[in-house]
Amino acid sequence: MVHVDEKWFYEDVNKRSCLLFEDETALQRSRRSKNHVPKTMFLAVVMGPTQKREVGR
Repeated sequence: MVHVDEKWFYEDVNKRSCLLFEDETALQRSRRSKNHVPKTMFLAVVMGPTQKREVGR
């Protein structure tokens, strides 16, 4: 049996916050359009061990 799983994630959004040290500056996020946020897909396939059947016994 094979299990296939796919997950879609939106790329970074502008509303996300982050913690910084005192001497760090935040990176500026830029995007061409807020209406078209790119998506990324992760695909994972998991297969369990197969059992061989003994023939002739």
